[in-house]
Amino acid sequence: MKQTGTYALDFQGPALIGDRLTYLRGAQYADTVVALCFPPDARLISAEKIDWQAHRLQELGAALLIVCSSAYPLRRLWADQRNTLATPVLADLCGRIRRSFGVAVAEEAQRCHTFVIDRMGILRLRVNHDFI
Repeated sequence: MKQTGTYALDFQGPALIGDRLTYLRGAQYADTVVALCFPPDARLISAEKIDWQAHRLQELGAALLIVCSSAYPLRRLWADQRNTLATPVLADLCGRIRRSFGVAVAEEAQRCHTFVIDRMGILRLRVNHDFI
């Protein structure tokens, strides 16, 4: 489990950005404050809510990355072209990213777990919260 004060941009995996499937590396976000969010159930959060939060963070000079452990939300977001999500959704189907940040699957149904990573890639803050 990553500890506060340690390097945290060493994650990587497939991601959906807009309508494009790509490979995303945490190191791509060097020199940017990152909010890495593990939502409780991405199926329950609308694309509009996610993009609204991402836009608010972008105004502050930060990036929002959503990590989802289920293939279902990715398929839903991919197939639903009406609500194309601009915010990157990182697939964590094997749970590697979740485990490296110490987010237990049992906690998944309760609250969001968000990790704030500074411009140097150092984990600075952990927050458990409701998405909105």
